[in-house]
Amino acid sequence: MKSSVVATVLGLMLMTASALAQSDIDQRISRLEEELRLLRQEREAEKRAAAEKASKPVAIAYADEKGLGIKSADGGFGLRFRGQIKADGRFFLDDTAEAYSDTFLIRSARIRVDGTVFRDFDFMIQPEFAGSSLSLQDAYLEWRRWPELRLRAGKFKSPVSLERLQSDTETMLPELGLATALAPNRDIGLQLGGELWGGVVGYAVGVFNGVADGASGEADFGDSKEVEARLFVHPFRQTDLKPLQALGVGLAGTWGDVQGATNSTALPVFRSAGQNAFFAYRSGTFAGGERYRVVPQMYYYWGRFGLLAEYALSAQEVRRGAASTQLENTAWQVEASVLLTDDVASYRGVSPKRPFDPTKGNWGALEIAGRYNELDVDDAAFLGGFADPVTSATQARGWAVGLNWYLNRNVRTFVTYEETEFDGGAAAGTDRPTEKIVFTRLQLAY
Repeated sequence: MKSSVVATVLGLMLMTASALAQSDIDQRISRLEEELRLLRQEREAEKRAAAEKASKPVAIAYADEKGLGIKSADGGFGLRFRGQIKADGRFFLDDTAEAYSDTFLIRSARIRVDGTVFRDFDFMIQPEFAGSSLSLQDAYLEWRRWPELRLRAGKFKSPVSLERLQSDTETMLPELGLATALAPNRDIGLQLGGELWGGVVGYAVGVFNGVADGASGEADFGDSKEVEARLFVHPFRQTDLKPLQALGVGLAGTWGDVQGATNSTALPVFRSAGQNAFFAYRSGTFAGGERYRVVPQMYYYWGRFGLLAEYALSAQEVRRGAASTQLENTAWQVEASVLLTDDVASYRGVSPKRPFDPTKGNWGALEIAGRYNELDVDDAAFLGGFADPVTSATQARGWAVGLNWYLNRNVRTFVTYEETEFDGGAAAGTDRPTEKIVFTRLQLAY
C-alpha cells in the first residue's frame, strides 16, 4: 500500500516537472519567435528607409531669377552662380569745349559665386571684369548660425552708406549720389552684425583697414585700423500700421587714425555723375591723423512710392609740408521714385507683377525716379593751400530725373538726365562748366 502511494506521488511529481519543463520550453520558443519577428520588422524598416533614401536625389540643381545653382538634398551644402552686365551710354550735352567724350561702355561685368558649407557657413566671391583690369569686388566668408549674430571676414561693402549698401543693380538711378562720395565703399576687415526682433533692429560693427572717402581697398599701408558701425531701425515693422511698416531710419559712422604716404595719400578724389573728377588735393598733401564720419540715413517705401535720403560728414586731418588742419566735408541727397504701373517699390528693387511678355499683353513695370544732391568741400582746404581753386571746385550740386523700365526681375533699362553745377574749379576764379549728361543703360542681373 505504501509503495503504491509513493509510486503515485513520484508519478505526479514527474508529470508536474515534465509539464513545467514543457511550459518553460514553450515560453522560450515564444520569446525567440517574438524576437525573430521584431528583428524581421526592423530589417524591413531598414530596407524601406534605405530604398526611400536611395530614391531621393543626392543633390538638387535649380535655375530661377536668383541664379543658377546646386545644393544638397538637406540644404547643408550649396553653390550658386550669379552675374550682372551693365551696358551704358554717356552723352554730354553743351560740351562746347569737347572736354568729355560721348561713349558706349561696359559699366559693370561681374560673375558672382555664393556657397554654403555645413549649413552655417557661407562664402561669396565676386570679380569685376569691366574696365582696363580685373578687380576683386567682394570675397568674404560668414558664419550665420543665428540671424541675431553673424560674423563676416574678408572684403565687402562697409556698413556705412545706405545707398552704397543697396545692391548695385537695384538703385533708383544709374549712378550713386554725391553723399556716397564721403563714405567708404568696400574694405577688408572683420564684422559682427545681425537683426533683432524680426528685423526691427539691424546692426553692424567691425574693424577694417580703412579707405579714403568713396574708395575701396586691397591692403593697409599702415598699422592703425578703422572702426565702423551702423544701427538701422524699422520702428513700425511689427505693427499693424501698414503705411509705416517700410519706414527705416539709421545712423552710421567710422573712426580711425590715418597717415598718408607717397605710395598712398589716403585722400579722396571727388567725381561727378559722369565720373569726371571735380575735386582733388594738391600733390604733396596727405592724410595726417584722425578721421571720422557721421552718416544719418533713412528710407520709406509704401505701395508705388519710394524715398531714400542720407547726409554725410567726413572730417579728416590733412597735412602738406609744415601745414596741417582738420577739414570737414559734407554732402546730402534725397531720391524719390514713383511706379506708373501697379507694382510695389522697395529697397530691394522692383519685381514686376506682370513680367514682359507681349503675347499676353504684359509689359513689365515703369518707374519715374529723381534726385537732388550736394557736396561741399571745407573752405579751409583752399585757404590752407591743400587744394587748388583753379582745378578743384568747392561745391557741387545737381539733380537728376529718369525713366526706368523693368522688363522682369532680372532685366532693366534706364534713360536718365543729370545736371551738376559747380562753384569754382576753373581759371580766374570762374566756375567749372555745368555737366549735363544723358545716361542710357541696359542691365541684366541674374
